[in-house]
Amino acid sequence: MTASPSVVASSSPSPSSSPSASPSVDVDALVTASPSTSIPGGRGVDATMSGQIALRGTDTITVTSESDQEVKALLLPYTIVLDARGLVCEGGTAPNSCSVEQLQKAIKKGGVLFAKVTIKDGVAVQIEDISEK
Repeated sequence: MTASPSVVASSSPSPSSSPSASPSVDVDALVTASPSTSIPGGRGVDATMSGQIALRGTDTITVTSESDQEVKALLLPYTIVLDARGLVCEGGTAPNSCSVEQLQKAIKKGGVLFAKVTIKDGVAVQIEDISEK
């Protein structure tokens, strides 16, 4: 029998009482932007944010939440862009999947786009739930 991970919603980490205890995830850490600890010294921010996305330069976006928190994220060719509403994708490789270039083109058209962006070490690894408001 294998232990399954559990999610604990608390603002303080819960210490493990034994090595066989199930791992827990601090929900507060998933929704707040903080320097990455996965690489010594941290390269960038780890966060999952929903908000307005804007292009800054050629390979950087900013995500601005409703509370005006702004986080920058680097766009790379392997950033996953999922577009269920068809606002960005034009003939993507899989249903609702498109390229970073298509996302950049849609942002440059001047429309206001909102999305949920997963950021790891300052890199946008996934952009989804794209909408216009």
